[in-house]
Amino acid sequence: MEGSKRVVRLLMVEDNVEHLDLCKEYLPKDQFIIDAALSSSEALEKLKRNKYDLVVLDYALPDFDGIELLKRMKPLGLKIPIIFTTAYDDAYISFEAMKGGACDYIVKTFHYYKTLKDRILENLDLCKVE
Repeated sequence: MEGSKRVVRLLMVEDNVEHLDLCKEYLPKDQFIIDAALSSSEALEKLKRNKYDLVVLDYALPDFDGIELLKRMKPLGLKIPIIFTTAYDDAYISFEAMKGGACDYIVKTFHYYKTLKDRILENLDLCKVE
């Protein structure tokens, strides 16, 4: 139906509250329900209890990094796209994230927040998790 928007339920794993606030500012409230986890441990607990359409996962987290979180998510058997984000433009981190199950890797630049909505929607449509 033209004009109707799907509502996407996101888990944003990000320890920087200012980054979370910017993401929320750029993602329309009528299109996105955002649940935040400020640590990897909190993210694991939320993933066990709730259903999400997509995860936006930061690399640098206080308890263990996003690569390790990807490894710990595997046994949960989740079938959802994961967008890996980081401030580091690092080929090794990118490779490990994609190997670990992420379907996209985004370096946080100023444009990150402006393009996040489109990247999320692209990954929902293109990243079919088997």
